[in-house]
Amino acid sequence: MLGVNITKAVISVPAYFNNAQRQATRDAGRLGGLDVQSIITEPTAAGLAYGLTDLATIGAQSVDKSVVVFDFGGGTLDVTLLKITGKDFSVVATDGDSHLGGQDVDQNIMRHFIDKFKKEYVPQTECIVQQFVLPAMLVVRNMLCDVHCQPWQGPPSGFTCASEASQRG
Repeated sequence: MLGVNITKAVISVPAYFNNAQRQATRDAGRLGGLDVQSIITEPTAAGLAYGLTDLATIGAQSVDKSVVVFDFGGGTLDVTLLKITGKDFSVVATDGDSHLGGQDVDQNIMRHFIDKFKKEYVPQTECIVQQFVLPAMLVVRNMLCDVHCQPWQGPPSGFTCASEASQRG
């Protein structure tokens, strides 16, 4: 697919992975035929990708910097404090919430606007949101997301359009 044979890899893992999980990841890479050069945390990978080592170097002198990395993923929000000294990254602290990621946020934003429109405009707001606001929100969400966003799973439970309900009943 890439047109070249990949034999070496640096693999990133969630910051909260323990040593056994890191070793299992390394072993999986080896079983896949890779020479695993290093296992690094996802926040460290993000720091490297954004060139944060440049922040920790002034001229030829290395200085300590602290950086907070927010990993707003498809299912979780993780926050990690990194200490960067020159080209060395270390995770000082990490934590996350498995109910603050993509799909949860989509549902909460949609519910917020439904409630707001119901108070300010018309009682049939859910129909308006379903037909007009929600598609526009999803277009914006997809523009902001990278390829790792989860596809939209539909409206939250209990979401009904009054006109649809009356047609069924």
